[in-house]
Amino acid sequence: MEFTEAESAKFWPVYNNYEQERKKLGQARIDNIMNFARNNEGMTNEKAAEQVNATLDNHIAFTKLQQKTYKEMSGAITPLRAAQFIQLEVFLENVIRKEISSAIPMIGKVDATEKN
Repeated sequence: MEFTEAESAKFWPVYNNYEQERKKLGQARIDNIMNFARNNEGMTNEKAAEQVNATLDNHIAFTKLQQKTYKEMSGAITPLRAAQFIQLEVFLENVIRKEISSAIPMIGKVDATEKN
């Protein structure tokens, strides 16, 4: 995105706050993936529930961060320019999710009779 000087002065502080929070969420995603890798072979109902909840919570946190950032950017620059930024971020997030999903193996056969 190209900005005027006035837009740039307002955009970068909001973006820097966004990026700090995004990095934390990215690290939580990596930690969750590593946890999955360690537990994939012996996946239990309890671990599966923990894994799925952590993944979904991370997705929700990313969406909430984008909503918060859009609101802040809309006030700092314009809603249209903020929408352009969020559109780009959502696109990149979807690319990242696709790459991660294609690299993670499906959970192996699970004993469906186990009741945890």
